[in-house]
Amino acid sequence: MKAMKAELVTPKILASPTDATRAAGSEIAQENWSRYNSHYTGGWWGGVGELARGSSYTLTRGADTQRPASIYAMTRNWTGNNTDQGNAVWAGSDSHATHGRTMAGLTASQGQVVSMDGGAKQSTNADFQANGTYTKAGRTATGGVATGRTDPYIIRGWGL
Repeated sequence: MKAMKAELVTPKILASPTDATRAAGSEIAQENWSRYNSHYTGGWWGGVGELARGSSYTLTRGADTQRPASIYAMTRNWTGNNTDQGNAVWAGSDSHATHGRTMAGLTASQGQVVSMDGGAKQSTNADFQANGTYTKAGRTATGGVATGRTDPYIIRGWGL
């Protein structure tokens, strides 16, 4: 939490303009930013849960500085807990209206991905199917900090 706060300076960047349901949580996070810490202070573990309610992005465990195509972050509307789940999709406001991870400004098969090379792009479900851009890169990447296959696990906070 300390390192994240030093780099971000403000939590505003954690809320996507396509995620209207996070606007109120983002305002609260901005008000309480100075008191968030990584020590348990009762309740929401130092403000982490409160911060998550104002965030639109998840991180991925397999992010590797030496694997440029590895995914660093993605919008929270991915329905699975791994980036290589064949049955997971981007939840769209038109296709998954009642799903808890749906973002109002994204429709069916739309999500946003940030890769370790600093690239950011809008993604589709096809990017994560068996031979999709990100799935294939995760299976075939070698070298880097990690060994073996890129870890596809998504790190989600409370409510992400």
